[in-house]
Amino acid sequence: VNVAVRQALSKITISFKEDRVLGEEYLDLIKDEINVKSVEQNNSAASVPEGESFIVVLDSKITPELLREGISRELIRKINDFRKELKLTINDKIVLGVETTDALVKESVLEFASEIKSSVQAKELLNKVSEGAKEVEVNSAKIKISIKKS
Repeated sequence: VNVAVRQALSKITISFKEDRVLGEEYLDLIKDEINVKSVEQNNSAASVPEGESFIVVLDSKITPELLREGISRELIRKINDFRKELKLTINDKIVLGVETTDALVKESVLEFASEIKSSVQAKELLNKVSEGAKEVEVNSAKIKISIKKS
């Protein structure tokens, strides 16, 4: 469906031909590995093609909420890549600056600020960049990020 790996999706539905239910540990594993919010199960022989035991349907509709979450995850990846370039360790705390004119990215940064800070070891998240900023692209938006070791 041409969706980025870090883009969370709403749900996946697994239909079984026979009466079968996956345990919670399997549902959690599927959610994590496929990056979906929920896994639905049903036993509906009518929806399973002849000769098959089950069918899987992925809901690939990206809601505005899921899009903002995907943007934040991709931004976290870009920031962590920049941390590596700067040879920072997991123990190094930073002051992070993020600057963009893109409204959707701004919304995403505001909504997921605590997750972003936690994921990149940032003590502070500023909406302006400092010297040595790097320009990255997320969801076709240009974003400047700066990292200062604190």
